[in-house]
Amino acid sequence: MQKKRWEGKDKKPLAMAAMAAATTPVTHRTNAQASKPPSGKSSRPPPGPCPKCNEMHWLRECTQATAEKKEELFRRLRDAKKSKKARVKRLGEMLPPTDRTVTLNGVFEFPYCPDSGSDFTIIGQSHWQQLRAIDATLEAERLDTPVRSQAFGSTWVTAEWKVKLHVLIHTAAGPVEPMYAVDVLIADVDDDEFIVGNDLLTTLGINVDQQLEQLAGRGDDETSGDSINLEADDLPFHPGQPESSDDDIFAAVERLISRAVEKGFPVDRVEQLRTIVHAYDVWRLELRADPPANVPPLEVRLRDGARLTKCKPRKYPPHIRTFLREFNARLVSLGMVYENPHSRWASPVLPVKKSADLMDLRQTTDYRVTNAETEVMAAVMPILSVVLENARGKKHFGLFDFLKGFWQLPLAEMCQEFLSYMTDEKIFTPRRVPQGCSDAAIFFQKTMETCFASLLYEHLLIWIDDLLLYADDIDTYLDKLAEFFFAAEPIWTKAQRQEVQPVPV
Repeated sequence: MQKKRWEGKDKKPLAMAAMAAATTPVTHRTNAQASKPPSGKSSRPPPGPCPKCNEMHWLRECTQATAEKKEELFRRLRDAKKSKKARVKRLGEMLPPTDRTVTLNGVFEFPYCPDSGSDFTIIGQSHWQQLRAIDATLEAERLDTPVRSQAFGSTWVTAEWKVKLHVLIHTAAGPVEPMYAVDVLIADVDDDEFIVGNDLLTTLGINVDQQLEQLAGRGDDETSGDSINLEADDLPFHPGQPESSDDDIFAAVERLISRAVEKGFPVDRVEQLRTIVHAYDVWRLELRADPPANVPPLEVRLRDGARLTKCKPRKYPPHIRTFLREFNARLVSLGMVYENPHSRWASPVLPVKKSADLMDLRQTTDYRVTNAETEVMAAVMPILSVVLENARGKKHFGLFDFLKGFWQLPLAEMCQEFLSYMTDEKIFTPRRVPQGCSDAAIFFQKTMETCFASLLYEHLLIWIDDLLLYADDIDTYLDKLAEFFFAAEPIWTKAQRQEVQPVPV
């Protein structure tokens, strides 16, 4: 191939000539500058006073510092500068901007920071002035004794005033608001965020120390627990154990009565309690082939244009295959699921370990793909920190837990196939509400609220399958206990075991 004319041997000399022309003036200028004597003072003003004498001149020009002292001060300034840059980079560039906001008195919204290390909830001076400009009805109250709080390092913040504010905290799951106005200290400094202190966090039921203790108390077995964040779908039966008889159930209820007495239930009212709890056929030690609860079934609705979802078979170790085979055979015998080889829908089962025991397993189902094709029910779960205020000051309580409650609720036939699941051998379709599916938890909550509407919030709190009965005095408690069992009996007949623990506070 013939080379172009400009790619010939003249290219290198031209390039070298151009480089020489460009570098010659620079060399000449540098030499000229080097020939000038150095100046004793800088023409640029210093950024601040001298760290030695506090006069406005550069440290190198200070006449009161020796050469060794100047070197030491230079080293300190360099170290401080490096530390400051690292801290700013970590906070400003590496951490994402916060999207946590709080609304005060329904009129003023700005960022907040939950801080369990702060004993008090605090608002800065500038934000207080802005809030006061919006809501002129607010009145601050002077503290009898000013509160001094130590911030990070050795910085101290003083608060001489406090104000009662209605605080609405915005979270990803929805707003959280205490029932009553809370005391907020007005600090003498400005801060970009509203500090939600430990006093407010505790009111909302958040105890960081307790949560850390619970975390430390968990087992060390890394294989235990759910592999993904799904609701626990525990065994509705105990393999290898015979079904309990009526005598077994009677004895179990008697043990609950004895436990209630140990917790402080009045001894002179035990016979009345015994009459009530044995009068209603609502007790079970394990699930049997009972019909589902007498309530409307859950209807799962597909989105417009929903696509079929069917997973592929998965491989499992031999002991897990044995567990899945026995588990689902038992579910089929109880009538809770049925084999459906023709199903066009199938989600994968996820066996997870409950403990370090090899065969202590639980079957869960990954419904995430199926849930994405369904319409979510428009309903609201109660805010526990708010509804628990209804039980404040009560004297007698009873705790109840439905036995595998989700397995007792019916699932509409029209949507059963959507929730089919696949093991390594077969496809099964549920007849009852499976945990982890769309709307399961909220459906259970709303069903319970409907069943016990006459007691709700006056004498009963419900959180899915956990219930708390409460009353001011023992007579009212026993009346409401009988009313509770009377409402439950036509819905569940021997469908669940309920634990009774009346405890005087």
